[in-house]
Amino acid sequence: MTDTFGVRLRDRIQTLGPLCVGVDPSRRQLTLWERGDDISGLEFFSLAMLEASMGLAAAIKPQVAYFERFGSAGFRVPLFVAAALSAVCVVGLALLVGESRARAGNKSANPE
Repeated sequence: MTDTFGVRLRDRIQTLGPLCVGVDPSRRQLTLWERGDDISGLEFFSLAMLEASMGLAAAIKPQVAYFERFGSAGFRVPLFVAAALSAVCVVGLALLVGESRARAGNKSANPE
């Protein structure tokens, strides 16, 4: 029987601790990384965060607001990250998707 997502995540947390790496490719972050504020920049940033998280974090969490500003093409990037994650399934990272920007008064998830 295949373990559920919750069981796999619990096991990762027990092994590595509760670190969940946020993938928040804001315009500012992409500029600091000398990447374009475009789909290519999103992909590079997201995959770099995935690679940096391997063996260190229990999960990674792309924040939807930073991707949705590029429309449907932006929404494909977290799916691209999920596919990359599946391709390296030995890593065992969990993929969570954050959508907290909809909360009233939340300024931390401003995609600018």
